[in-house]
Amino acid sequence: MNPDAGSGDGGTPPTSLSVSGTLVDTQGNPVPNASILVLGRTAPTVTDSSGAFSLTGVKAPYDVAVLANGSRIATVYRGLSRQTLTLTLLGTLAPTPRTGTLEGNLSGGDTATGDPIVLFASPEVRAEPSVLHLNNNASGRTYSAQVQWAGPAVTTGTLYSLQPVRTTPTAIPSRYTGFGWRENVSLGEGATASGSC
Repeated sequence: MNPDAGSGDGGTPPTSLSVSGTLVDTQGNPVPNASILVLGRTAPTVTDSSGAFSLTGVKAPYDVAVLANGSRIATVYRGLSRQTLTLTLLGTLAPTPRTGTLEGNLSGGDTATGDPIVLFASPEVRAEPSVLHLNNNASGRTYSAQVQWAGPAVTTGTLYSLQPVRTTPTAIPSRYTGFGWRENVSLGEGATASGSC
């Protein structure tokens, strides 16, 4: 049997299909609010918040065009006959990153060996915080870090704090004398979240 066939006798695709599927980006994240159009049909469908879509009355083989919301670049898949699809949106511009701020208190550590390193990691965050401000005050050390990510409006991850030992303030750490973490820290787009460590 032809695995690409939707159904029918002898692996021949039926004359009319109900097609359903999911649209993801190149990192496997669902793409919501994208237009899915079977070429030759007049009305596109739009993916839901989980990237899912469905089409009825499709004749195989068929061609599908995918257009991300706000983009002028389409991805086209030709000669399809499956009834269930996972499509990857290719050739689009990188999405505008989401930004949020983490702030909180740092406990422990030794100020004489160097300022701590604060990192936030989640499935959507690809780099350490881009802006980090440390303050020493009467209540201890506080930090503020701006975080960027792509994907959903809220990202949840782990906050890490490392206490390095440096021979000079700009030297590469020779070792770490302290380590702390806090799990399940959620950060929303445009929001400030507290994450003490």
